[in-house]
Amino acid sequence: MVYSVRRNRPARLLRFSTIVVLSLGVFSQSIPVRAATPAQIDAARLAAIRWAIENQNGNGSWSGAGAGVLTDTSAVVDGLRHAGVDGFPYSRGITWLQNADTGSVDGLSRQVMALNSAAADTASGMQRLLGARNERVLAWGTYPGYGASFPDTALALDAIRDTGTPYGDAGTTLGFIVFNQNVDGGWPYAPNTVSTSRSRILPTALTLITLIKYRNDGWGVQGFIDAGINWLIAQQKGDGSFGDDSVGTVVETALSYLAISAELGAAHAAAIAAQDFLIGQQAVDGSWNADAFQTALVLQTLPAVLLADTDSDGVPDAVETLMGTDPLLADSRYLSSGNGNGIAGVTLPADVTSTAVGDAYSHNLADTGGSGPFTWVIVAGALPAGVSLDSATGLLSGTPAEAGTFSFIYAVTDAAQQTVQRVTQISVAAPAYAPDGDLNGDGVVNGADILLVTRIATGNLTPSAEQAIRGDVAPLVGGLPSPDGQIDAGDVLVIQRKALGAISF
Repeated sequence: MVYSVRRNRPARLLRFSTIVVLSLGVFSQSIPVRAATPAQIDAARLAAIRWAIENQNGNGSWSGAGAGVLTDTSAVVDGLRHAGVDGFPYSRGITWLQNADTGSVDGLSRQVMALNSAAADTASGMQRLLGARNERVLAWGTYPGYGASFPDTALALDAIRDTGTPYGDAGTTLGFIVFNQNVDGGWPYAPNTVSTSRSRILPTALTLITLIKYRNDGWGVQGFIDAGINWLIAQQKGDGSFGDDSVGTVVETALSYLAISAELGAAHAAAIAAQDFLIGQQAVDGSWNADAFQTALVLQTLPAVLLADTDSDGVPDAVETLMGTDPLLADSRYLSSGNGNGIAGVTLPADVTSTAVGDAYSHNLADTGGSGPFTWVIVAGALPAGVSLDSATGLLSGTPAEAGTFSFIYAVTDAAQQTVQRVTQISVAAPAYAPDGDLNGDGVVNGADILLVTRIATGNLTPSAEQAIRGDVAPLVGGLPSPDGQIDAGDVLVIQRKALGAISF
């Protein structure tokens, strides 16, 4: 069955009109508000950032007591970005996410949105997410093909909207959501099941956040949003918190704040009271319940600001003051507290260059600004294979032979024996070509390739970067090329045999 949000359903619309009329007073309800001061909010933000940086895992991820590592990491990088932190701790989290895998719709949706916010590629993730849809109802469940749930469907629609992915069934999926809204205005976790039919805070808040994003698309969802917001606000407890049980929780309160503030503004009494509750729950160490997901979620509820970062190491000056590090000196792992900077010898490189495997690379390292002659030396980390440092000139040069991110610290000493250390990074992309013997790139290995490789091996032709990779096919190990970094007689022989059909790889 195909839904349409604008489909004529008089009884349904009348029911929601009644809800809105009966609930008009909720929007302006009077909740005792003891607003946190701007100084208290700023202090909470800085303490949370510090906790996040100091509790980042060595591989760039975050993990807590509740949600999975991918969900935690996605939430923290979003929280850091919202708080104005986009340096090394953030980029390490994004790098980890780019290489992480998950089977759940929740984790995949959050991963895609976090990567999209960093302008990283999300095409494959979105392809997987679209393929995980329950085709019977055109909505999403916990795992691919599972029965649909409102939280998972909301997160998937958020990912589609945030990434700008074309989705022709938006009206049908939104119809699944709004036509399963409970009569009280809230949503359960899943439709038409006895155990989950009661309206709950988490699915209602997540669904409202999604509907608000789609409300200007002409689907006519505003009445459903109004009813949901009214129900949500009516659930707020006297201390400003939200929760399905007798005591409110950090997660439910933070999500409720995000939904209410998105619809009614951060100055609404319910939003202010929720934020006051959240600020009051922060632990001395700066976290919320020592949990990465909860801490990140609250961080997203605090106003976005621009934080000064004098040394450009990705750790704001005010956070470095809390950590006891020098805001004028780019931190290495030796200077910063905790393991939050994840990679040996560097917090954020002050000098970042990029190249690709097989491409000629050349870059001059900076000097001290003093008087020459200067001497350069690598003191921590490592250069990619194929690249070397000229200690007398500071020139990095060579042809990278391995892909990856190579972080290192170098020291430069001038004639007066004044030494300065700097953090640096070389990003080496994987080669666009493989050692396949097809030197001219025409899709076949034949006499033309034999001629090219022979001229290169005899020194009569300087290979291009592509030819250097495609032609380096010897020796063969287990029937496959094992490049040795040079093109010689062995490569000529292997390519001749492949051209004759004697071998294949």
